[in-house]
Amino acid sequence: MTVRPTPGLRQRVRDVLAAPGNQAEIESCVGLPWAPGTYRALGRARLLAPDWPREYGGGGGSVADAAVVAEELALAGVPDTARVNTIENAGTTLLTAGDDRQKARYLPAMAAGEVFFSVLYSEPGAGSDLSSLRTTAVRDGDGWVLDGTKIWNVRSELAAYGICAARTGPPEPAGAERFTSITLFVVPLDTPGVRVERVGSLNPEAFTQVTFDRVTLGADAVVGEVGGGWPLIGGALGAERTGINFYGRARRWLDRLVARLRRDGADVDWRQLAALHHDLEAARALCDRAVALLAAGRCTDADLAAAKWRASELAQRVALLGWEHGVADPALTTALAEAPGLTLAGGTSEILLGTVATALLDPATTDGERGTGADWRTELRGHFTRAVAEAAHSERPAEVLRVRGEKERWLPPTRPAHQGGLGAGETETVALAEEIGRAGLPPDTLTADPALRNPLSHTGYLLGLGYRATGLAAARAGRRVQFGERIANYQGLTLPLAADVVRLDAAVARLAELCRGTEGGEEVTADAAMLLAAVARDGVRACLRAIQVHGAFGLTDESGVADCYRHTVAMSGVTARRAAVPAGPRRPCPTGPSPRELAARRTRPEWNDTAASFPGNRCVHELFEETVCAHPDAPALVSGDRTMTYRELNHRANRLATVLRRHGAGPGELVGVCLERSPEMIVAVFGVLKSGAAYLPLDPDYPPDRLAYMIEDSGTRLVCTQDWMREWLPDRGPLLLAMDDLDAGEPEPDPPRRATARDLAYVIYTSGSTGRPKGVEVEHAGVVNRMCWDQRVFGLGPGDTVLQQTSLSFDISVWEIFAPLLTGGRLLLAKPGGQRDPAYLMRLIADERVTALGLTPSLLDVLLDLEPGLGDCPDLRYVFSGGEELTSPLCARFFEHTKAELDNFYGPSEATVDVTWWRVTPEDVERGIPIGRPLSNVRVHVLDEDGLPVPAGLAGELHVAGAGVARGYRGRPVLTAERFVPDPFGSPGERLYRTGDLVRHRPDGALEFLGRLDEQVKIRGFRVEPGEVEEALRSHRQVRQAAVCAVDRPGTPARLEAFVVGEDGSEPDGDRLRAWLGDRLPSHLVPAGVHPIPALPRAPSGKVDRAALLAGHLAPAPTGHGDLPPEHRPLGELVAGVLGVPEVGPDDDFFRLGGSSLQAARLVHRVGRELGVDLPLGAFLRRPTVRGLAVALTGESA
Repeated sequence: MTVRPTPGLRQRVRDVLAAPGNQAEIESCVGLPWAPGTYRALGRARLLAPDWPREYGGGGGSVADAAVVAEELALAGVPDTARVNTIENAGTTLLTAGDDRQKARYLPAMAAGEVFFSVLYSEPGAGSDLSSLRTTAVRDGDGWVLDGTKIWNVRSELAAYGICAARTGPPEPAGAERFTSITLFVVPLDTPGVRVERVGSLNPEAFTQVTFDRVTLGADAVVGEVGGGWPLIGGALGAERTGINFYGRARRWLDRLVARLRRDGADVDWRQLAALHHDLEAARALCDRAVALLAAGRCTDADLAAAKWRASELAQRVALLGWEHGVADPALTTALAEAPGLTLAGGTSEILLGTVATALLDPATTDGERGTGADWRTELRGHFTRAVAEAAHSERPAEVLRVRGEKERWLPPTRPAHQGGLGAGETETVALAEEIGRAGLPPDTLTADPALRNPLSHTGYLLGLGYRATGLAAARAGRRVQFGERIANYQGLTLPLAADVVRLDAAVARLAELCRGTEGGEEVTADAAMLLAAVARDGVRACLRAIQVHGAFGLTDESGVADCYRHTVAMSGVTARRAAVPAGPRRPCPTGPSPRELAARRTRPEWNDTAASFPGNRCVHELFEETVCAHPDAPALVSGDRTMTYRELNHRANRLATVLRRHGAGPGELVGVCLERSPEMIVAVFGVLKSGAAYLPLDPDYPPDRLAYMIEDSGTRLVCTQDWMREWLPDRGPLLLAMDDLDAGEPEPDPPRRATARDLAYVIYTSGSTGRPKGVEVEHAGVVNRMCWDQRVFGLGPGDTVLQQTSLSFDISVWEIFAPLLTGGRLLLAKPGGQRDPAYLMRLIADERVTALGLTPSLLDVLLDLEPGLGDCPDLRYVFSGGEELTSPLCARFFEHTKAELDNFYGPSEATVDVTWWRVTPEDVERGIPIGRPLSNVRVHVLDEDGLPVPAGLAGELHVAGAGVARGYRGRPVLTAERFVPDPFGSPGERLYRTGDLVRHRPDGALEFLGRLDEQVKIRGFRVEPGEVEEALRSHRQVRQAAVCAVDRPGTPARLEAFVVGEDGSEPDGDRLRAWLGDRLPSHLVPAGVHPIPALPRAPSGKVDRAALLAGHLAPAPTGHGDLPPEHRPLGELVAGVLGVPEVGPDDDFFRLGGSSLQAARLVHRVGRELGVDLPLGAFLRRPTVRGLAVALTGESA
């Protein structure tokens, strides 16, 4: 995994540093924590905090940008203590937890290089042991009084502020894993009572001691929550511990030393220096990996500790070399002075190795295995793991691998996918070699395939042996007892073992770089040979250590580590004997093969061979006008007892278009459609399109605040509505055109064309993770392509009837409306609100002889329960499922009930309704229902974190290209650029939409949906970002913090649960908050429950621990049917059966237990079917409990 910085960033930093004034300052600032003028120059260029938001003076980039700046400053010799303390530590904390006022006050000055923050955590006699924290902050009215002493802070007399950790509650008990009494404060260091004193030390940058003597602070000095400081401290240390700045120092010192030794013609051991160079480059690769993991949000404490330890340990070795070789050089003299402190800053080497050792001895604390198999896709290993295990029990392991690999077509690994192979490159081949080593197989096993007989594969094999040895040693250390104690408790054993693992991890990271270089056609032979030699050296060391851990038992064949040592030594004959020390700056990280090359190798070209002709220069309404000409007097739509022909519908739409144009509608403009489901709604849609504008669905069921936001955010100036709806819409802003007042008038011809196929057809708002819904802009061309594909595949036309029952704000409505009306079919409109009554829909489908039906799986599930049902609709030909995952059990029920065809669709709004399609058959029930293959002129790519294709069978993020990709998000250029990225597989200018969905290709090319890469969920087919609901809750005056979690249990529809922390320790009323949300958010965004809690649980990273929230505060548990009177127990069993819970109590709220409106409809139907009693749905909704149900059925009083 790699992460790419902003193009040109590195050169921009170098240009600033090379300016004459800055260069002179850098050379003269020895002993200072910063170079003030240089910092300010970097700040002006937005380079000091390149990953911060631009509104706070940053560059708006990524953590990769921050790593580039840190590396370049270190390479140039710029003091970085002030940057680390101010930007990476204090700045990260303020960005994470500071309030808006704190961010606005401090961050811009920090990013500009104008102020220096001191980090005030460590204390005399305690160092960084925060469990021994003695500085206290005691409440004093609305403020605080701070007392205590901090030490080991560099040049605090130059700092304007300190970010200070203080205890605000009683100490935690011994052995506590979390510290809940530590709070962070921003302290101006010129405040009365603050004293700063120098402390004599070896450190070139002088230490200071800061004392607080009854320092008075305001309430606004608190950063984040009171008692929430511990996870913030850990989170800020993450940016500091990538180790990249230590690498930069060591690289600068080593290059300086080599240049001096060469100039002086010194007689030195160049092989030793060459080995150190390659060790340093491996450490650099490990730092890069930590940065990439940070960027992906998957970095563990052990990952950071490993990167920082390896880089700082090597930096210290390099710092001593000038002294060892007697080289007199100012830079190397400074390095010698810095050497003692290099392995102390940011955590001592022992603490860092202890963190790695903990992960090694308890693998459950990490995200997965170490090694190339962890960096690459672990799914690939399923192709050969069983074969490797079989070979381990054979006398001829190479032959076993070769025979099975050729039979299963994963050997040779480089065979392209279109020839039935894996399409593997060097990375995957090395992963196979590593598996052979992990299995402990002998070196000659590598003869199974020629691809395994090169230095990179040999290196992978040795790494596998090393990981096998250290893994066996870790397991042995946990079991072996000496003198009554597990040997895992001895640091003298576990820390060196952890160091061995880190060296292997660094080699793995470097090996991944070289593999990418090879795949990209770069020459890496010399580097590969040196890495092989280094891994052989470190592998032998790791095996020896593993034998020591085992004791004498380690010398036996039974131990497993003896074979690891034997095989590692046997491979030593292929290691490099000589190598030169490369001079000059480090080469750029290899980029590997292009995405297009990998796609050709790893996937089958025919999977994306979707090109088909369609009228790409036509607009949607123009196709409708052609249909009007072909079928003028055919029924176009039916609503209750109203029927409208194509001629009449077109006439009314033309009339509306004329009115809209008169009011300024045209290309680039939006016209809102806020109408109940009715013929007028369809007239409005076509009238807007004919005017040249795009329509904006405004669901009348949405709260007025939501509608007002959408109108304002989209810049909508006209809204088609009805008189009685005016009160729901803003009284100022858009012009409201009442469809009631639209004069039928004389027939008008189709208006002259204004819009083109590249103009917008509609804008649909979807949930936004930042709390702001976002409008997806969809062009005519995408809709036309979708409808033309539909016509080719399903052939809808005259004689077909399509039911329109979804909200206009749900993009399934696009298909419902246009599929029949562009082909001469009949559009059947459900009555307003009818979509919430499945029994009504079922009667309508049967009575009106519907032939094609679009449903979410949730609604299909309920309809299959009804009698009469879908099986009683002989005219029904097609059921199209979309919006949610279609499961095998639901499909099995479908095929039991009806002979209609079932088709599964997948597609986000950003890709014009649908992207892929699959015709479901009974045979699919057994192996799972895929989301299928792409529609015509749509292409799909399954990519890894680097944007590179993954082979079939491996998971990756789905990216969509082609005719259906939307224009972007209205008024959101940054978000658009983030989600709509350049398409490396297509023509120049084409884009990919990053869906955020995790999928994989089956061998037949069909896609399987595996889940989301973020927290987005589907509720009743609508995309929901929990962050939007959280933001709404936080806007309530009684709520200080909020977290919203999705609950998606088998057998029950997905729902949201909200958790809130009240202001000033108060406990908000959850039911009132839920009702308050209902007035502001659409119903699918309103949580099933709102739960007040004292504090949000936090993970060590500082993020909300959502798993802990759900574990401790799931929706109320049913009270049990033991309290139900005997005559009510059948009702209780029906309710429990619908909810999928064991039992319910008489007063358990149906919806608080996770029920939905569709489940309520299912319950009412089952009551009627099994108890023979008709019950109106509204009666149950008014009192949704078993007791209320009994009252509604019997009429007895409560």
